[in-house]
Amino acid sequence: MSTRTCTNPPPSNGGAACVGSAIRKTKDCQQCPQEELVLDTAYDYDTNDYDVAEPARWSSWSDWSKCNSDCVKIRKRQCVPGNGQGRKNCNGRDTQTMSCSSELCKSTELTRVKEGK
Repeated sequence: MSTRTCTNPPPSNGGAACVGSAIRKTKDCQQCPQEELVLDTAYDYDTNDYDVAEPARWSSWSDWSKCNSDCVKIRKRQCVPGNGQGRKNCNGRDTQTMSCSSELCKSTELTRVKEGK
């Protein structure tokens, strides 16, 4: 806690009187460790917080598509870029395929063989 007075010297020559409380509450300071503190993030003064670097990440997979004419279904996902130093490409593929095993595909294959395709 600290206190102040506004009487020595009193306001003169059109000076304004002191405003605000004469008593200010303060918090006890915490001692920093003796080691040097190194931050690898930037401080964002707008949010009063550190800008933590986040790596790129994959979105969730989409639903599987319907089986196409090649008897394959497909699903996709998107790479969501990170921020700051963490902004990198995603590892892996953005598309997966799977063979369809439905009767429709089996009959389509038989039709192709009969037609000589």
